[in-house]
Amino acid sequence: MKSLLSPALLGILATASHAGLVGLWKFDDSTNIGKATVGSDLAVGGIAPTYSETLADGLSNSLAGVITTASNLDTNYLRATHGIAANGGGTKVNQYSIVVDVFSPAASRSSWRTIYQAEYTTSNGGGALDAEYFIRNSDDKLGSADITYAGTAIQEANWTRLVITVDLTTAGGASAPRMISYLNGGTGMNHTGTVAAAGLDQRYALGSSVDFFGDNDGDNAPLNIAALAIYDHVLTAAEVAALGAAGTTIPLPGNAAPAMVVQDAGVSPAAPGSAASYSFSATDAEGDQVQFEINWGDGQTDEWSPLQAVASPYSPTHTYAFPGSYVIQARVRDSLGNVSTPTTIQTIATEGKALTWTGALGPVWSTGTLTAPKNWLLASDGTTTADFATGDDVVFGSNPVSSAVAINESDVTPNTVSVESDSNYTISGDYGMAGPTTLTKSGTGTLILANPNPLQGNTTIIGGSIRLNHSLALPNSIVETSYLNGNLSFGTITEATIGGLSGNGDIQLTNQSNAAVALTLGKDTVTSVHFGEISGGGSVVKNASGTQALDYPSLYTGGTTLNAGTMRMGNAEALGTGSVNHAGGSLTFAFGSGTVTNDIALAPTAYQTFIVRGSGDAAPTTGTEVTLTGRISGG
Repeated sequence: MKSLLSPALLGILATASHAGLVGLWKFDDSTNIGKATVGSDLAVGGIAPTYSETLADGLSNSLAGVITTASNLDTNYLRATHGIAANGGGTKVNQYSIVVDVFSPAASRSSWRTIYQAEYTTSNGGGALDAEYFIRNSDDKLGSADITYAGTAIQEANWTRLVITVDLTTAGGASAPRMISYLNGGTGMNHTGTVAAAGLDQRYALGSSVDFFGDNDGDNAPLNIAALAIYDHVLTAAEVAALGAAGTTIPLPGNAAPAMVVQDAGVSPAAPGSAASYSFSATDAEGDQVQFEINWGDGQTDEWSPLQAVASPYSPTHTYAFPGSYVIQARVRDSLGNVSTPTTIQTIATEGKALTWTGALGPVWSTGTLTAPKNWLLASDGTTTADFATGDDVVFGSNPVSSAVAINESDVTPNTVSVESDSNYTISGDYGMAGPTTLTKSGTGTLILANPNPLQGNTTIIGGSIRLNHSLALPNSIVETSYLNGNLSFGTITEATIGGLSGNGDIQLTNQSNAAVALTLGKDTVTSVHFGEISGGGSVVKNASGTQALDYPSLYTGGTTLNAGTMRMGNAEALGTGSVNHAGGSLTFAFGSGTVTNDIALAPTAYQTFIVRGSGDAAPTTGTEVTLTGRISGG
């Protein structure tokens, strides 16, 4: 069995019909170079190829069982007596497909190299005994003059699965090509020749045998070959794609693919953050050994397991990091490379506990096991103490024993965090809340975040205030504020980064000491819309590829810097009264016609993008006009 190029290729297995495979040579016997796995042994003409147990290409990808053909003599070839009956309405073989895993030795890469010659002993209607299919010396393109050369060159220094399909019953040309070549299961490349010599029963038709890697006048520089196959029909594009890349097992005829058994593989619901055991089973009509590929539905796929007896279940473990619903799919393949279609096995739900903070033991928030009385109660009964685990839904309510919370051992990953309190809370420590966690603040109290929190979910302030007292308190979270009810403020810091702004709450860019705060907005791919006033002496910086829309007039004086992504002005006064430093990304005027009074400085080394849109970011009309009255500098 061949070694595969890389772990990624393990999943690319042939699912095509195996009928019609009349010759397969895997070169896995050094004592018999031409040994056939399917069909007749190859006859070695001239100098025999050399044999390598393994051979690596230019990318250090190795295949096992490799021959290197002998050099540049017309008597050197491997002859296959294929046994295909005449087809296509002619007296010869007019419809067939060839598969070869190949790369060129360094010394051959500026030479002609031959893939096959239809018949060595007759002219076969044209070509004067020339071979039928080459790798061209000048550019590594595939084909011959009569059928034309394919548009894409073969990667001569790397293992490549080349598939050539031949149908001489067609007229030729781009719409009905007689020959198509494929590299590593990719898109077919048409050979568009229409000459009569490439027609039915002519040059490319096969007699009773075909010579591989030989040419009448020695245009057959050495090649490294790891597999060779011939089919008695024209493989479809889907069948070629299923054959995959070099090193992928070529399935044998007469052996059925195994099948997954659909059954519950594990317990649902499962606890997030904890490893659980699963069991998968399969059937195989021939009793072949099998191996499994598991797609867990959470973005992780376990590649093919080791081969094992089909009667034994496969029992891996898996950890779902977060609460959710996950569909497990699996495939099974046998030792001959036959593979099942992806099969849905089970939907696993993962659910955390609902906990309420008490702080009875102190400020510690961790995933460790705490001594009694612990710091959490099960919300289901309000009396049972519990420890926090990844994926739990946590609530910080009013009147706790301790309103100080410390995260000092490692990041914690709750599913949701709700601060539903008229009491003030302070979360501090060297670590913070992480993962897709969402944070909701309600009640009249203030939540002080004095620690770094890499959580990715949104932060919603329905009531009270969230006060940032760490520059990275919410660097990846979109913060939604609420007019009059939900306020974002700043403690002693003078700079802060959040994922973006949304909602309609007003924001003051000064801290408790009335010092200016530089607020950086920076989350990739996300669009955030804020319809509230921004005031104070601070500044706004836009980083990352996302879009930040500011749709309300603002009064902040510290200026705006646009480094990346899109800053969308839904109001001509959205960027306050300071200057705008346009250093990257795009500045979009999305208020229709209007006048922007800000000074604008452009980076001196590159063009900068300005976009004019209609009101509400609608398409502009012919009358849409934006006037810039500030000073334009740089550029």
